[in-house]
Amino acid sequence: RLCYPTAAMSMGMANTPIVAMLISVCEGWAARSGLSPHVLLMPLSFASMLGGMCTLIGTSTNLVLNSQITSDPQAPLEPFEMFTMTPVGLPTMLIGVTTMVFFGPIFLRERQLPTNPTGRIENTAADGDGALDATALDDDFAAATTAFQEDLSEKLNANMEV
Repeated sequence: RLCYPTAAMSMGMANTPIVAMLISVCEGWAARSGLSPHVLLMPLSFASMLGGMCTLIGTSTNLVLNSQITSDPQAPLEPFEMFTMTPVGLPTMLIGVTTMVFFGPIFLRERQLPTNPTGRIENTAADGDGALDATALDDDFAAATTAFQEDLSEKLNANMEV
């Protein structure tokens, strides 16, 4: 339901703020429907990108390319106008969003998380009550950071000695 309106809005406004505005809508919709947020957020993002391809202001990539063309006196292209990309972008957007509408439910199914016999989600960094243990994560991060720093300083020292 949200893909076509998102793509249409992205044609007249930059696609990043469109996605930012609709993230909370998708998360609320996912919570009410009992879905994982990725099932709604992935199509939202793709629809926004496809809609942004249709106009000059739809995506920042188009604006950057146009500014490069404008600043280069020997550019192989003329600077873009607002709807220069529309003849190619609009059919691409319609085909892409329609494809997502039909095939999205197949490819974006709910993922089953591994559970133990009690039905609770298993988490290797969890304490006895199943809650995420921040201390275990901090310890893992500290160990990885230390190993990385040691490896980096060994390589830097080896390069400096040569």
